Amino acid sequence: MQTIHVTVSWCNTNYAASVGPEVPGAVVVTADTVEELKKEVAESVQFHVEGLLSLGDDVPDWLASGDYRLECT
Repeated sequence: MQTIHVTVSWCNTNYAASVGPEVPGAVVVTADTVEELKKEVAESVQFHVEGLLSLGDDVPDWLASGDYRLECT
């Protein structure tokens, strides 16, 4: 299982997260609470990977199969 590093920050009125370089492209999410942010990050990564695959982009097998965990810092 691979780890995807997620950087979480407070940005004036809400939380923001960006996904690390383990995921090709960029995934950035905002939310009112940390719990909501974690849910949104998980859904956004899955949606992003599905989009990459549908475009025929090169996606690591572990990422395409969902064999990863998110680590928020």
